[in-house]
Amino acid sequence: MQPEPNFDATKPSLKKSVYLALVVALGALFGFLVLLVLALLVIKFQASFGSLAEGAFLSGLVLGPTPVILFWVFVLAGAVGGFFVGPRWWQIIYVERRRWRRQS
Repeated sequence: MQPEPNFDATKPSLKKSVYLALVVALGALFGFLVLLVLALLVIKFQASFGSLAEGAFLSGLVLGPTPVILFWVFVLAGAVGGFFVGPRWWQIIYVERRRWRRQS
């Protein structure tokens, strides 16, 4: 893919803003995924002893034995991680124009 004509990757643009917003959203989704895996492991651990906590099911925002504050901690940590990773990857992909190519 050819670079856009007259595109300066170092200046603020709509493309960069959308890219950073999507990376933050991806980070938040990753944090949510980590929390779901953690909740499933806790439920599996409790089920092995035959004692499930009250409401130990995954439906909507009810994440079984994990408290709601833990949900927000993981989602916000993922979003903050995306906020810090996004500009670095923008630098690598659009400013330095590094690409991963298959070595033959």
